[in-house]
Amino acid sequence: MYKISASLADSPFEIGRMKAFDAGWLENESIWLHMSYKWYLELLRAGLYAQFYKEIQTGVVSFMDPEVLGRSPLEAASFIVSSAFPDTSLHGSGFLARLSGSTAEFLSMWNHMMVGATPFSLDPSTKKLQLSLSPAIASWLWRSDGTLVFKFLGAVQVTYVMAAKKNSWEASVKSYVLEGPGGQTTVLGPTVPSPIAEDVRSLKYSAITVTLE
Repeated sequence: MYKISASLADSPFEIGRMKAFDAGWLENESIWLHMSYKWYLELLRAGLYAQFYKEIQTGVVSFMDPEVLGRSPLEAASFIVSSAFPDTSLHGSGFLARLSGSTAEFLSMWNHMMVGATPFSLDPSTKKLQLSLSPAIASWLWRSDGTLVFKFLGAVQVTYVMAAKKNSWEASVKSYVLEGPGGQTTVLGPTVPSPIAEDVRSLKYSAITVTLE
């Protein structure tokens, strides 16, 4: 994980309250989740997927040991006590429940992982809306049957299918099968054109199966 600061041992008290805390607590050399999550998100946005997935396995609370963290792995905290803290029994423990910054950053990470940076865009030639899902899913996140399921736009169930179960950024989208009131609609290639893209955004489709190869 990443500490919020280097050692403040030689810093004057004029720098503020961070100097008042023991090393490893709050602003003084602790793990500040909100700032760490910002870093992980930028790794993702920069396309550094391998590094992103390596970092989150030790830095995101859902992968931490609840017995060490001291709270549910579904709940973020303001800070985690680092190994700079004098009391070793508290190393890795999360303090001050936090439902704002780190949660917002995590949701941004999740959205980028599932659909990419810009799922909707304008077709350069027609200037009409198009949909292109570009997931950043690591090979170890696929289920045993090579699928991954999530909700898009809060209502559309999307199922990714990848028989090879490899990193999605090393593959490409081959087809979309969209389920709507009129039955199935199949689109070949990585992009769903207008007017189907508008109908997806308007929640006229209930489910989409996306095949990657």
